[in-house]
Amino acid sequence: APNGGSTSDPTAYTTTLATYDDSTLQAMGAMNFYDFQVDLSMYAGQSISIAFVREFTQSSPTTTGNGYCLDDVRITTNTCQEPTLMYFSQITGNTMMVNWSEIGNAMQWEIHAAPCGTPPPAASTAGVVTNSQSYVLSGLTPSACYDVYVRSLCPNGGTTAWVGLPSIVTPLTPGISFCGSLFTDNGGVNGNYANNTDQTFTICPPVGGQIVGISFSQFNTEAGQDIFSVFNGLGITSPLIGQFSGNTLPPTIFSTDISGCLTIRFQSNGIVNSEGYVITLLCAQGASFKLVPFVDTNADGIKNASEINFESGNFMYSRNNGSPLPVIFNYGNFNFYDFNTANTYSFSHQVNPEYASFLSSTTTYTNQTASTPTNTLFFPITITQPFSDVSVTLHPITLPRPGFAYKLMLTLTNHGLNPLSGMLVFTKPSGVVSLSTNSLTSWITSQGFTESFTNLAPNSQMEIEITMIMDVLPNVTLGQIVSSFTTLNVNGVDDVLQNNTAEFSTSLVGAYDPNYVVEHHGPEILYSSFAPDDYLEYTLHFQNEGNFYAENVRVVDELSPLLNAQSVQFLQSSHPCQLKRNGSRLEFEFNQIFLQAKSVNEEASKGYVVFKVKPQPGYQVGTQIPNGAAIYFDFNPPIYTNVFQTLFVNALNTNTFSMASLVLYPNPTSDVLYIEVPSGAAIKAKVELCDSLGKVVYQTNMEGAQMALPIQSLAKGVYFIRIQSAAGSLMKKVIKW
Repeated sequence: APNGGSTSDPTAYTTTLATYDDSTLQAMGAMNFYDFQVDLSMYAGQSISIAFVREFTQSSPTTTGNGYCLDDVRITTNTCQEPTLMYFSQITGNTMMVNWSEIGNAMQWEIHAAPCGTPPPAASTAGVVTNSQSYVLSGLTPSACYDVYVRSLCPNGGTTAWVGLPSIVTPLTPGISFCGSLFTDNGGVNGNYANNTDQTFTICPPVGGQIVGISFSQFNTEAGQDIFSVFNGLGITSPLIGQFSGNTLPPTIFSTDISGCLTIRFQSNGIVNSEGYVITLLCAQGASFKLVPFVDTNADGIKNASEINFESGNFMYSRNNGSPLPVIFNYGNFNFYDFNTANTYSFSHQVNPEYASFLSSTTTYTNQTASTPTNTLFFPITITQPFSDVSVTLHPITLPRPGFAYKLMLTLTNHGLNPLSGMLVFTKPSGVVSLSTNSLTSWITSQGFTESFTNLAPNSQMEIEITMIMDVLPNVTLGQIVSSFTTLNVNGVDDVLQNNTAEFSTSLVGAYDPNYVVEHHGPEILYSSFAPDDYLEYTLHFQNEGNFYAENVRVVDELSPLLNAQSVQFLQSSHPCQLKRNGSRLEFEFNQIFLQAKSVNEEASKGYVVFKVKPQPGYQVGTQIPNGAAIYFDFNPPIYTNVFQTLFVNALNTNTFSMASLVLYPNPTSDVLYIEVPSGAAIKAKVELCDSLGKVVYQTNMEGAQMALPIQSLAKGVYFIRIQSAAGSLMKKVIKW
């Protein structure tokens, strides 16, 4: 329909763009969904309205046939676009892979490579044609500089312009010693670097088992403009170690990548140039340990290729026969260097308590020394009983503020021994006006969203970033509790049900310090709903608000005596991190994190850790548990977070739930669930019990101050109870054993 007509008037739509009927769909095969593209190029520059019309024609008076769902409608460019997001990977002395993304409709591309300094290819220059969005260049010369270009071949003929990548130098062939030699910018030791430079170099060790390092004897670039970047591995897609500019010498940097390589990139603008950099290339024998816990499926004590690493445990170690110290890892393997090979170590491993009935770890090592190549110690985890387990967690990326985006990260992890499938259900908090996720398969609903997962492999994770826009004042009020909830339903058996749900509650804030601690239940916990085996779950956030990167970050949490330090479990972190516990002192160490300054890169200046811990036995109504942390950026004085207070109460604040005076007990339960009004006041309410997918499995009416729900016949699992009355509503998790 042309602009100006009534969009609700069917007669205003005069042009049929496309028609699809039963015969068209059946000819495409037995699929659930079809992807159709409609050409709108003839309407370029015009304002139009588009309608989707269903015409239902049937010869029989009985209504039969299929329903339909229209989904994922988008208006996109249909022109031939230049390649974008181009980068190198898998770089060797003789080969490298070129990668790019396609945002138009091209199905073929051309690659052109030439020695640095060769004129760029002309429009008439022919390249190598490929049907894939990656291409391996071969036959290259080690330690040689190349310029690489890519262009799209348009389906209707013609090509786009050539798009060039940064110049790249292939690494030296192993066996050629360069340790101790100098490496400079393109101006040499005494000259200035050139304007408009963009060069990338990958430096690898000449001998296997070594690592390379770079030590700066000169560094002077235009501050904030001409940038020297260092990446940990074989290309600029490897983790960024740091970015440097100005006239301060960067620190000596060694690779910690398995390849032992570093990749450096130098970019200058066209205004100011300076002396640049002079680097001494270093080679080191990395004396180190690698501790590998693995699930020993055939019980032979040897790690076979098919046996997976085990991540739900922690190590105990002592140095030179000192007192044992626990190191808690969430990445499975434990790697560290010790260049003093005179030190001796002892190691042991234990599985987390929730898996102790399924797995056993008894291997210990004594008087071990770091070595080159790495001293690898294997810890076989014996299966005493097969099991399956998937967990879900929620942690905050930002805190909720009126009118701003409030972000949570949902993480699904398979801790078991078999691939698992199922569905996630996320319930959004009140006060949210819109919700989206970074997953293309999320099904957004009025209550939140659902997400299916299929064959999630053991030891693997799925992460979903949730973005919610909060309503503005006065529709919401500062201090009100914002509660999110998620649950998962597994197809088949899940032997550990306690981690099948996750919730995060916090107060709506007007502003917040970026260095903060939150506990996932919120400031108040209903005493009757917190079981002896439940954990408090903390997220500690930090941000480098200085004007230079932080090479190392330590987060120190001195746990309250009201928390059981021995129950601590490390769940997640923003960067590779190790947790060391000494009594009640937790130290999260981010070594060589090179956390960027906020002024350089807002997102890269942030980090976090997530852990859980049980309260000490004996907590009761009125018990208040404090927790805070100190954050150390390099050698600077500590920055202290807020002290988060967790209070156990008889009834939650009405800002949390409008019917929070109701008490549910016992929970978990195997036969009967009681609902009670502590004040004794009689109420009339509708009561629904739903499974984890939201299906109502039992419903009744409540009249009075107490009632009992018989649930003996229900299958074991996680359920939700919804209670609605004139006074408001309440939804709560119930576990049936």
